[in-house]
Amino acid sequence: MTKAYSYIRFSTPSQSGGDSFRRQTEIAREYAELNGLELADLKFTDLGRSAFHGANLKRGELKDFLHAVESGTVAPGSFLLVEALDRLSRAPPSKSQRLLLDLIDSGMSARVEF
Repeated sequence: MTKAYSYIRFSTPSQSGGDSFRRQTEIAREYAELNGLELADLKFTDLGRSAFHGANLKRGELKDFLHAVESGTVAPGSFLLVEALDRLSRAPPSKSQRLLLDLIDSGMSARVEF
């Protein structure tokens, strides 16, 4: 069964009291279930880490995910489940799209829910 990895991010620690974590977790679970994917136990979260200046790519768990893909820990053809493109990056659209395309070019299947 193809594995799916969830990436959950919200920008500020104060958002931990809201619904963001639950909502993003539920979206990943539902998508995996509806599409016959095994939701991996290994989850990547950047809770309270902004993506505006790329902190999640420089020192967050999104960086760890990219290393896991490069090292083969995450197999090609696996899915990365993300609620929306702005969970990956708050950079201008051209840079955000480039990140998404780099993930796909690395062999990942990315699902962004809008």
